[in-house]
Amino acid sequence: MNPLIQRLTESKTEPLPVIVDSKPIEFWRCPHCKQEIHEKHMYYENGVDYHSDCKGAIKLPPTDWSKISPEWRAILEPYIKESRGTK
Repeated sequence: MNPLIQRLTESKTEPLPVIVDSKPIEFWRCPHCKQEIHEKHMYYENGVDYHSDCKGAIKLPPTDWSKISPEWRAILEPYIKESRGTK
C-alpha cells in the first residue's frame, strides 16, 4: 500500500509508542555571560552585533553560503551587504 494512503487511513485513536530520536545541535554561546544566544536575542547597532540579554558586543561567525540554496542566496546576499554597510 502507498505510504501516504496508509498514513491517511490508519487509526489515530490507537496509541503508538513515540519515536525516540536524537541529533547533534550546534548553538551560539555568549562570550560575556556564557549563556546560549537564543533566536531574536541579538540586535545590531552602530555596526556592532550585541547579545540583548547582557548587552555584550559579539562577533558572529561568517555565513557559510554553500549551505544556502542559490535561490535564497540571490535574495539574501544584497540585503546582508546593505545592512552591514559593506556594499
